Amino acid sequence: MIAEILTENLEQATKLPQKRTRYFIKNEIKIPNKSLVVLCGTPAAGKSTMANIICKEFINSAHIEADKIFEEEALKLIEDEVLTIEQEDLAEKRSFEKALKQAEVVLNSNGIVVWDDLAIFPKDREKILLGLEGKYDHSILIILEVEMVETVLRSIRRGDSQIRTKIIQDTYEYLQLQLQRVTKYFTGFDDVYIVKDNISICKEQ
Repeated sequence: MIAEILTENLEQATKLPQKRTRYFIKNEIKIPNKSLVVLCGTPAAGKSTMANIICKEFINSAHIEADKIFEEEALKLIEDEVLTIEQEDLAEKRSFEKALKQAEVVLNSNGIVVWDDLAIFPKDREKILLGLEGKYDHSILIILEVEMVETVLRSIRRGDSQIRTKIIQDTYEYLQLQLQRVTKYFTGFDDVYIVKDNISICKEQ
């Protein structure tokens, strides 16, 4: 079932940029100026920590926290403590547009944008790349491969709900299947890094 869903999602991602993607399994990440860096991983995989590490290395950078921006927009619409499907869709649309604007400002000044989201599915990654098409000179996908037990423990320690734990389990399965065929699923970027431990950032001029 998971394989079928992924295949269908990939087939729908027809507008992914045609790139000669380079693939790396190492923790030294080279980031040129005016780069779009997309983080991919399950909840509690360490994406926000990764984003903060990268942004500390570049004065002109932006950490686009997709979940946080969505929550801000959702709070403006919520009624009776529950979002309707229509409100959720509107919050998603508004938050994505807001995130794009924040990213464009930094990229227009040759800065670095770190897009912090799950980015589990090919269509998710395509949406980000197309939304900023023509704004960046270099695109990098960083996949955080962390064991599910570790991410679940992190989630529990920070007080996440059981729903969040279920999301970790589901996204982990989708991610692992894609990692078995990296060149099939992780396309459209100039560079793809698969990292497991602490990273070092190398600035490229």
